[in-house]
Amino acid sequence: MLVPHVTGLALSQAIKRLRARGLRVGTVSKRPSARSRGTVLVQSNRTGSKLKSGSSVSLAIAAPLPIVPNTIGDNRFASQRELRRAGFSVRTTKHQTSSARAGTVIDQAPNGGNRARPGATVTITLAVKPPAPPPPTQENNCTPGYSPCLPPAPDYDCAGGSGDGPAYADGPIYITGSDPYDLDADADGVACE
Repeated sequence: MLVPHVTGLALSQAIKRLRARGLRVGTVSKRPSARSRGTVLVQSNRTGSKLKSGSSVSLAIAAPLPIVPNTIGDNRFASQRELRRAGFSVRTTKHQTSSARAGTVIDQAPNGGNRARPGATVTITLAVKPPAPPPPTQENNCTPGYSPCLPPAPDYDCAGGSGDGPAYADGPIYITGSDPYDLDADADGVACE
């Protein structure tokens, strides 16, 4: 008996075709596949090979790909454990955010609920705290052009002078650039002397 080509057929069609040639179906195993459930993926004997009547041909048929678990919101270790138990490899990336607890899964690809090949890599993204902002430097709290520092104010006048403030500076104040408060009346580079 010549073995018919049954790869790509539904299991029921493959069985009919084998029986029509006087052959039996041997072991039927399942393999995860993107093909339709029950489609013959592999046959044990090549098409056209000769077998005795009543011989068995084993088949491997398509089974649905496993579903990727949704691990968003889980901690890193729980996510990795669940994904590995489901048969997937895990890759971890990090993303700075203040909207989620550090170490929490905030994204994954492929998404939970999708089907993927066993052993496929699922990338999980973990929340990490953004770095703390640097403390303000004195420059950020100083009006440019004066030494020592003059904290920003609507206006400065020299203490003891005739100005109306609202802020007053005790001299000497060295002019290191522009003089936005016009404190250096004699333009000698030193104000409030």
